Amino acid sequence: MKCVLVSTSVLALTCAASASDLLFDSGELVTHPGEGAGGADVSMTGVEVSSAGTGVRMVGDGPHNRRAQWFWVDGQWDIDHIRFYLYETGSEPGPHPFDGFNMDIWNGIPGMPGSEIVASTETAENVEWANIYRVFNGADNLDNTDRPVFKADLVFEDVVLEPGFYWASFQAINEDTTAWAPYVMEPNPDDPHAPTTVAGDSWSLTSSGWELTGVGDDDFRPDFPIEVYGTSTGDCPEDLTGDGNVGGGDLGTLLAAWGECADPDNCPEDLTGDGNVGGGDLGTLLAAWGECPGEHIEQPDLVGACCIEG
Repeated sequence: MKCVLVSTSVLALTCAASASDLLFDSGELVTHPGEGAGGADVSMTGVEVSSAGTGVRMVGDGPHNRRAQWFWVDGQWDIDHIRFYLYETGSEPGPHPFDGFNMDIWNGIPGMPGSEIVASTETAENVEWANIYRVFNGADNLDNTDRPVFKADLVFEDVVLEPGFYWASFQAINEDTTAWAPYVMEPNPDDPHAPTTVAGDSWSLTSSGWELTGVGDDDFRPDFPIEVYGTSTGDCPEDLTGDGNVGGGDLGTLLAAWGECADPDNCPEDLTGDGNVGGGDLGTLLAAWGECPGEHIEQPDLVGACCIEG
């Protein structure tokens, strides 16, 4: 199941189901696809929040300088890995400059009463340049290469999560220099070189303890881009729109993807798993027409009685 954050004010998600796939995506990082140096993607900072990122490097032996991003589980998820993004100013694309990584999964807001760490890992795979440069706002910065962004997949074993809100708390180990986590961004069609830093509800561990992430003089609250991968047990893979039913919307989604899959590893419309969307997938969808079996838990508002005071 793929869940993509559409609105941070309403916290609505669009979902598409497939086995062993992207389950949750907290939001976009790229603001200018293919417009950077050498055709790379660009993630440009906003104007009102001009910070490029927040420090995520372990400092000394202390646990602080951690960042935590929420995600919502709407069924029962067997977690394979969680991806986060980071950069070191002045590094080069290619082999990553970091010494190590670690991540905890909390079953509530980190450090709050009743919240516990339910899984931890220091195993990282696929740590590589994400073909993204993080730059400051303005057209003159599109070709800046000072901040190549890397992706890191933190791998979990035998971790099954029940429905609810969770926080992925991550950190980089870098003995010699820095590490920074960029924010979720939103392109600005009216002024492409002044994109928007998306308001969110991430948390940070500082020397004073856990607190809402605050950036700049106004303590702007950002979200961090993460992607959660795994499998959702009791899936209804024919429910491509994620509304708990197989119907006209799912049929339209399947027909729009008709033909060979551009990315066979992320092609939820390929219900038969043969790398193509065709007659077999159509028959599978029609056979499942109607309400999906099993439980589908709608996401409540993150702000309010659930988790965070408004």
